[in-house]
Amino acid sequence: MTFIKSEKNNTLLFVGLAFLLISTIVAVIMLYNQTVNLKHGITDIKADVQRVAAETASFKDGVFSIFDPQKVGALAKKQGLIKESRPNYLEVNSWVLASHL
Repeated sequence: MTFIKSEKNNTLLFVGLAFLLISTIVAVIMLYNQTVNLKHGITDIKADVQRVAAETASFKDGVFSIFDPQKVGALAKKQGLIKESRPNYLEVNSWVLASHL
């Protein structure tokens, strides 16, 4: 009679499969954690983008309010400036200037 001792091989195979299973579970947990962190990061970035958009809008409102026609007119009147109804511009022949280059 021949006795085959395959318990060693089965034990080694069982330990290898258990290690593979545990390492796969750890890898899946780590991947899930990274995915959740990424989703939270995306949410934070979206909130920052909305905040910056609101700040930009308020900044644009401030800049455009500086150039409000009523305020510009009041400043011009304060400085003693008048609005030209028929402005005359100095005309220069551009071909003459271009020929000197």
